[in-house]
Amino acid sequence: MGTSKKVLDKILEHAGSLAGLQGSLLSAANGKELRSLLVTSGRDKEGKSTVAIGLATALARQAHAKVLLVDGNFRSPTRSLTT
Repeated sequence: MGTSKKVLDKILEHAGSLAGLQGSLLSAANGKELRSLLVTSGRDKEGKSTVAIGLATALARQAHAKVLLVDGNFRSPTRSLTT
């Protein structure tokens, strides 16, 4: 199974949690447009890419907006996904 497939499987597995996180972010924005969002952690393999891809997808679908996702992990980038 390729990296892209693994990430997509994780997103589907945690869709409910990502929807809750998305709702919290939009609520915290207090009606203002989200211009940027950083997903980070101090350790490897904690799901940063999964969360970032899932949120980007959810936000784009809900707002019908364009979303640019930049993978800044130059040591171990997640393979790009096209949906």
